[in-house]
Amino acid sequence: MANGDELPELTEGEIMEYRIQKKYRLEREAKRVAYQKSLMQPLYPTIQSTEDFLLYCQQRTGQNITIDQENAQVINLLSHYFAGIDCQLNPMKGILLYGNIGTGKTTLMRLMQEAPHASFAIESAQEIINEYAADGVQVIEKYSRLIYNNNTASRYFGNREIGLCIDDIGTETEAANFGNRKNVVAEILSMRYAQLHGPTTHLTTNLTPAELKEAYGARIYDRLREMFNVVEFPHTAQSRRQ
Repeated sequence: MANGDELPELTEGEIMEYRIQKKYRLEREAKRVAYQKSLMQPLYPTIQSTEDFLLYCQQRTGQNITIDQENAQVINLLSHYFAGIDCQLNPMKGILLYGNIGTGKTTLMRLMQEAPHASFAIESAQEIINEYAADGVQVIEKYSRLIYNNNTASRYFGNREIGLCIDDIGTETEAANFGNRKNVVAEILSMRYAQLHGPTTHLTTNLTPAELKEAYGARIYDRLREMFNVVEFPHTAQSRRQ
């Protein structure tokens, strides 16, 4: 090589800068490859049986449940429904889970709430009432729509909008906001009936169908029958609370 074509020697600082840039490029490429691989992975877990589904639910939610003769049929129905496997219930309706106090209704719905294709939030009826007393009519509007999930990184498979389970309906108090008294749950159910008629609304209750009719009136009761699959614990089921 002619003297005029000789490359200048790099300084120690330039060599260090080159090494840093090379490391940065390699790390960026590794991240790009990892991202591309992640796009090839299924968003939802592969569930081929209700046993797989229950195991998945326990791992995902941290809820553990003992299966026995008092809850086996209920768990079987809910597992098939939320897993979408040989479902005996109407998949276009929600779940109205009815049973005696302490039989595990809330625990079961918490177990199922991150079902891959049918995730839902859980709010107690009384908490909604308390929220209405503080914030007014906007609470009815909030719970009459799909629930916005602002924790997409770790819950509900990144879904921005999810369903709602109103827990323990029928025992809540009537609410007042600036003197305006309302049966808040009845209004929410009525609006969800009109706007979200499908498997995005679920309920739990200790009340019998006759008691629900008395609590909410014949009109709402008829809509409940139209909106929900009624899943009932045996009348003999005992409380599991210690």
